[in-house]
Amino acid sequence: MAEMPIHFLLIEPFTDITAHGVSLGEDGELFSYSALDLFYMLGFMEDFNELIEFIEYDRTEKAEIMIIGGKSNLFFTWKNAHYHIASGSIEYNSISVSYGSTDEYVYEYFTKELMNYPFNLQSKMFTNPYSWKVMEGEWGYSHVEHKGCLGFGGEVKKIGPSTFLFLAQNVEFFIEEDFSMNNHTALRTTNELNQRLFNRYGEILAGFPILNSKVLQVMFMPMHYAKKVDHSGFTMNRSKKYVYSDIYIDTDTIIIRYAVNQEDLMFAMMNAGDKSVESAYFLELLEPLREHNQSSFSELESVVIKDFSLKKEVGVFTIEQDYFYSDMAISVQSEAHNFVKARKEIARVCFSAGAEPGEYSGKSATRVIRRMQTSIVKVFEDQISQYSKKHLHNKVLNYYTTQLHGIIVNRKRYSSFNNLDPVVQEEFEQKTRNIREEFRRNLRTAQYLLESNLAIQHQDNNSECKKDEFENLLAFADWLVVLQDNADTCHFTDFDVLIQIDDEYKVDNIFSEIGVLQYEEILRRKYEQQDYPIKNDETDKEYLIQCASAFFIDTGIELGMLISLFEYLQLKVLDNPFVEEIYPNVFQAQPDKLISDFLTLFLELKHDDQKKAENALNFITLDCNKLKLLNGTIHDILPFWDREKRDNRFDVKPVVMQDGKCIFSPVVIKQLATYWKSGFLEWYIPFEINMENVKLVLTKWKKRYEDEMVQDIANAFLDKGFYPVFPELELASRFPQNEFPDNLGDYDVIAVDKSKKEIWLIESKVLQKVGSIYEDQMQQKSFFYQHKDDEKFQRRIDYIKNNLCKIIDALKLDALDYEVIPYMVTNKLFTSRYKKLDFSIISYHELMTRIK
Repeated sequence: MAEMPIHFLLIEPFTDITAHGVSLGEDGELFSYSALDLFYMLGFMEDFNELIEFIEYDRTEKAEIMIIGGKSNLFFTWKNAHYHIASGSIEYNSISVSYGSTDEYVYEYFTKELMNYPFNLQSKMFTNPYSWKVMEGEWGYSHVEHKGCLGFGGEVKKIGPSTFLFLAQNVEFFIEEDFSMNNHTALRTTNELNQRLFNRYGEILAGFPILNSKVLQVMFMPMHYAKKVDHSGFTMNRSKKYVYSDIYIDTDTIIIRYAVNQEDLMFAMMNAGDKSVESAYFLELLEPLREHNQSSFSELESVVIKDFSLKKEVGVFTIEQDYFYSDMAISVQSEAHNFVKARKEIARVCFSAGAEPGEYSGKSATRVIRRMQTSIVKVFEDQISQYSKKHLHNKVLNYYTTQLHGIIVNRKRYSSFNNLDPVVQEEFEQKTRNIREEFRRNLRTAQYLLESNLAIQHQDNNSECKKDEFENLLAFADWLVVLQDNADTCHFTDFDVLIQIDDEYKVDNIFSEIGVLQYEEILRRKYEQQDYPIKNDETDKEYLIQCASAFFIDTGIELGMLISLFEYLQLKVLDNPFVEEIYPNVFQAQPDKLISDFLTLFLELKHDDQKKAENALNFITLDCNKLKLLNGTIHDILPFWDREKRDNRFDVKPVVMQDGKCIFSPVVIKQLATYWKSGFLEWYIPFEINMENVKLVLTKWKKRYEDEMVQDIANAFLDKGFYPVFPELELASRFPQNEFPDNLGDYDVIAVDKSKKEIWLIESKVLQKVGSIYEDQMQQKSFFYQHKDDEKFQRRIDYIKNNLCKIIDALKLDALDYEVIPYMVTNKLFTSRYKKLDFSIISYHELMTRIK
């Protein structure tokens, strides 16, 4: 407290809203404001920290500031600019704040943010709109949080001309167990269910006489709290199955308090095939209204019961989690002002580097980014060096695990629902895709920050990184990753993205409209995708054994030992007292104790098992001194762009040694286990450097499926009633009497649907997965511009279309008016991004859905 600065605020007793004035502010003068300005700022500030930041800005701003109106005009100008009026590298000598900034902000706030606010009701709770922090919610609701009562808030919406709904929660009712993952998920599900149900039946409820000119507050209570405050016995009502509720009637508010039988409700919703459970829950919730509005409630009940057979709007699913994840993970999210701050730092470097304002594309865009990239990274790393390396690592690792867990869960969530109402299903799928992709983006940002922290030297007198400072670092890291990715993309193509530098040297990315649409379509297809499956037969088992042998030759590590260590670290190890959770989802342990305990799980120990286990642990332990190493060279910046040749990176070596102890997270270990297990089965291991023997086996394994996918496609056509079906058909050799040209090559599959008079032409391609922009661009270049596989297929398509009668005769088909349907079919999602094709490229899975 002794080190905290004291600010003296001079208040002018001026409150005339109709008066006008002009003030000139200069650096260093005492901060003064009118009482009217104070009213505005106290009413619209996010919290007192924001007001303190504004005071500090006004105190230190070097520019001469001319304000037409009160100081609140400057406050709202500063607030709208995300705390940086000079957001680029150019610092202003003078700033003119026009009259009306306050009025405009207030008008926008009241007409947009407060569109759901009950101004027309005489509600004591909502008398003062400045008491509430209001944000846009989902499904037409606004989310509100009371500024004076921490943890009290919820979702609000007008459900009728004079009826206001408040779905309320109060954190003071909760105990620690209520924040467990299962309870939190159940609460979030119940909240969504309530919002959807009140949307559906809100107009009917608004017609209840008792709710006229009233606030209907529906207050959630955990069951233990409900029983504690239950003076009427409503929690003992045996006629209720899913939810217990009672009612309090005030002059301006009707309060329905409720507690949910969460386990029974979630189980019933998971197994329901229609809206019956949702509807029954809603009627139970509102049952206390029946005695006060019998006829109105009967009308509502009739409508709700009629909807029993409709498709449900909210789904529930369960997942089996074979790794530890803490319910107490700390929530962190960078806001707009964090990104603006990072962008300003980049603008300063851009100006210093001599980059000229303008738009850049292709290799010129890459050059302009590369020119300033090292300097930008230096600024970033200097900021990191101020903080404790260990504390920041724990903080970033917690954030990293949260993003990774979100990726895992939302992928399972996406594929778990397919029986919702069609409109809700589409909305759910899009929302889940967006959430998961945001987690994926944040994960790369977190890895960049984490590796940067471990790679650099830190100052001696460093401190712990505070929440707002951490969010600034995340925003900066996000910008650096985006610039790196876009520089790589621009190096290979003039399409997709432009780099723009404005007159204040702010750097921006401009994505082409076609590129954005293409990305959205690819994303949608990706989530509906299932890769071509391997057969898991004896041949595949033999290849896997060969991979394990090759892996040992390449690394000296027994693959079975490594997989067992993964399984131990992602869950089992946490049962031991020598393992300490030093941060949510972050653990530390002595390596010797960890190895000793791991070996106790072996039924029969061999003399060299301890050495093998130590080697396996070393194999996944990060060498922080080599984080910037690539191709034998230590780079000035993290070579974050490379996957194949960069084996010393956090996602493949997630154990970090600090003070003689292993620091790790079970979630990351789980993901690494998945990388290696799926890497062999998909012929795509986490890195390829020094893996020559493994790569030879994987090449042979992949070749097997290049041959077999053709036959699998042919068999699928036969199973669906296509006939005749010709796999690997060369026209010239198969039909020598027809004098077909011998330079066409094989048609992988020709399948005929006589009933629809269709001839399907299939070109089968088994492709390697890609994991970086470089790999993706090289695959595009090789496929379409070097080998020109598309042009070869197009030539075969054109020949059949131009010689259709001759083909029909050779195939001994009766009719002449057949339609030719060509597809290039791949084992994974693949598309031509830069070359226009006259045929579609679809995956094996997509082909199977089209020939059903």
